[in-house]
Amino acid sequence: EPSQSGEPEEKVAALTKGQLKTALLTRADVGARYRKVRADASDGSEDSEGSDPSDIGCLKNLDTIEEPEGDAPEVEVAFEKAGDISSSQIDNGVTSLSRPDVAEKTFDQMAKVFEECRKLVFSEEGVTLKGKVTTNADTTVDGVDQQLNVVVRGKAIASGVQLPFTFRWAFVRVGSNVTYISLTDLGPANPQQFAGLVSTAVSRLGSAMDDSA
Repeated sequence: EPSQSGEPEEKVAALTKGQLKTALLTRADVGARYRKVRADASDGSEDSEGSDPSDIGCLKNLDTIEEPEGDAPEVEVAFEKAGDISSSQIDNGVTSLSRPDVAEKTFDQMAKVFEECRKLVFSEEGVTLKGKVTTNADTTVDGVDQQLNVVVRGKAIASGVQLPFTFRWAFVRVGSNVTYISLTDLGPANPQQFAGLVSTAVSRLGSAMDDSA
């Protein structure tokens, strides 16, 4: 937000990539039944297996969001759990910007994309996804500056078989730092699991910020 004088907020020291990595969810956080499938793919130094649930249908418009000036450090990790007829994937990313007002602007742009993407339809390799998108800005964790919550519920259809699917995202801003968590469930979904992941991710970010002070 601009200061009372109308000038942009002063720059602050962004967290380093090393500090951001300590804010990522770990296997201990997500459970032993999950395996890591992507770690820190942002710099190309690690395995980037796995898929990004935001890269489908009208959600591809997230790619149109204006990139902040400068080289904002960002790290990512993903975990996957596969069952007989169900699967689950957790994605987590953290980035650090130099000014809170820049992070807030990015949040507003994301919210607009999701508001304009109310129905999700996507087909690839014999699988069709059809879902409804809902959003809210309710904060579920104390001490955060902004939170954007997104849920996509629908059906996945393949070879005449239908399964329920749920995509859940939470984007959380604390000062100039942003963490996002997504949970993709093909089959039964567990909202309580997601709420716990969001709380843990925010706690990890807070610890990283405290350690950098």
